[in-house]
Amino acid sequence: MAKKKPKKSTKKPASKKKELRPTFWRKKEQVIPIGLLLVWTIIVFAPSFTSDFVYWDDDFNVFINPLVTEFSSTTFIENTIKIFSIENTVIGNYNPLSIWTFGIENMIFGLKPSVFHFNNIILHLGCVFLVYRICLMLGLKMLGSIIVASLFAIHPMRVESVSWITERKDVLYGIFYLGSIFQYLKYRKDKKSSRWIWIHLLAILSGLSKIQAVTLPVVLVLIDYFKEGKFTFASIFKKWMLFVISLTIGIIGIIALKEQESLSITAGQYEGIERLFIGSYALCTYIIKSIIPYEMSPLYPYPEGMSILYKTTILIFPIFAYAVFTLWKKERKVWVFGLLFFLTNVILMLQIVGAGQGYLADRFTYIAYFGIFFIIGYYLDKNLLPKIQNRTVKMAAIGLPLLLYSGMTLNQTLVWKNSETLWSHVIKHYEKTDVPYQNRGNYYRDKDQHHKALADYSMSLKINPRHHQSYNSRAKLFFEIGKSPDTLNMALADYNQAIQIDPNNGEYKINNGAALAKLGRLNEAITMLNEGLKLKPDQLTGYINRSIILRQQGRFEEALQDYRTYISYNTYNSDIWYEKGNIEAAMKQFETAIASIDKAIEINPDKGIYHYRRAESLANIGRLEEAKYSLSQAEGLGYTNINPALKQALKR
Repeated sequence: MAKKKPKKSTKKPASKKKELRPTFWRKKEQVIPIGLLLVWTIIVFAPSFTSDFVYWDDDFNVFINPLVTEFSSTTFIENTIKIFSIENTVIGNYNPLSIWTFGIENMIFGLKPSVFHFNNIILHLGCVFLVYRICLMLGLKMLGSIIVASLFAIHPMRVESVSWITERKDVLYGIFYLGSIFQYLKYRKDKKSSRWIWIHLLAILSGLSKIQAVTLPVVLVLIDYFKEGKFTFASIFKKWMLFVISLTIGIIGIIALKEQESLSITAGQYEGIERLFIGSYALCTYIIKSIIPYEMSPLYPYPEGMSILYKTTILIFPIFAYAVFTLWKKERKVWVFGLLFFLTNVILMLQIVGAGQGYLADRFTYIAYFGIFFIIGYYLDKNLLPKIQNRTVKMAAIGLPLLLYSGMTLNQTLVWKNSETLWSHVIKHYEKTDVPYQNRGNYYRDKDQHHKALADYSMSLKINPRHHQSYNSRAKLFFEIGKSPDTLNMALADYNQAIQIDPNNGEYKINNGAALAKLGRLNEAITMLNEGLKLKPDQLTGYINRSIILRQQGRFEEALQDYRTYISYNTYNSDIWYEKGNIEAAMKQFETAIASIDKAIEINPDKGIYHYRRAESLANIGRLEEAKYSLSQAEGLGYTNINPALKQALKR
């Protein structure tokens, strides 16, 4: 008898519950520590929320930068194009993405320092979070990762990058730079092509924020070494596009610095091998300050002489190279990775080729210190802390240094409250340096504290009689308060001194022309303004001042040309369109005058005088109904200085 085949079961096998992948966000033991650290970081940097702009490049980058101050929904496309154009660098720096963020902030919130500071802190928090995630992905445990992230977050050398609005470029390039590293570590695991695209996109954004980002492909090669234990040609070649991106950004940055004459191998009074001594001293200083952040200052002026101390630091280069080589031979990957990460990100900032007024800067260590902090975090977690059995002692060993750093950081943020606190702090350390007196004087001048401003300018010139900027600034003070010919002549004398020291500075000649005009020496003023505008054609106040003189002399067509030139640089100044319309009306070109005033009203419809002048021009060509409407608009906006004859004519 044949056996019956067993019936196939129609029941579906019990489905196994899909296991959730243990991602970072599902691990409370990892998420909670970084959350607490971010809150603590906000507390430490809290004084920055009430800090002001400072006279230390915030003026050029933000509050007197027309690409920022006139950034609006109307000018969005035009100003964005200008910002990203290499012709519109700021003090020789090509960091367009940073300037663009300032423009966006101004468009939405206005020039409120608290907003700019808030966003700097938010970006810094993003960098701290990425540092934590990167450490975990590099194999550090939670404790080691949180130590590295904590040092990155609240180390006193962070303050300049976070609390200085101008250094938006640090925290902005930092978040894209670290973001690219994070995506690269992810890519090493899953090989997703989308991540490869993100790596390159973030590299570009980082480079557009600050030129220092050119080191990124080298750092990714270091990560390959750390993960694989060796350097390979394949690792380098695979990143060829990133090297191309870095090279392109680097060339653009160097061109910008050269055009502004900000790049020199003779910065300060030093040249040749002395530049190497400057670089070696800076490298030693940064290494020491990573542990002991002493004497932090917004400005470190070049030393007055090259002492033996500077010369002996040259040994740091062979010592560093020998140490890295020895550690590499011994396969101490953590040390090699950390030290080379630090060196890679700081070497271009050692001022061997000088750029700027100082040879050290706390901000130069923003990303570079990750390398040193990584070594500290790794060895504390792996070697030192496990040997401490007592939990209280272990927590104190971690917490007390971080609390000390937090206190120092909190105190240092107070230095950046305003220009007075900032430059007074610098003067405390470098009382024989002219720059801080000059910049603090500008702050006092803006606050109408004229006696203090005058004292600071005079001290700056006493220290450095050839500081042409201080002559120019003191002259501006005399010009602003000048109610008598004597005071205006003092302004003129200072402008002449500035020009004598720096004869190719167009701004000084334009300012000189304004002083001459105020003294009634109009022909001399025109000559000086002509010379100044030839040297500095984008100094727009020069066109305004010259046009006023030309109008007084009845040279209307020439005055009109100055307004046209001004508008070619800045299309969105309503007052300039209005003044252009006034000249055209004076020349009885009423149709073009109406068109110009219409443009002024389009930009700023709330000025009654614009509508009144429009009414006058309309009446002059018989467009009475339109003139009546414009007059009613002017009156509705509170304008009262109305010609009775015009009002009577429009009643008929």
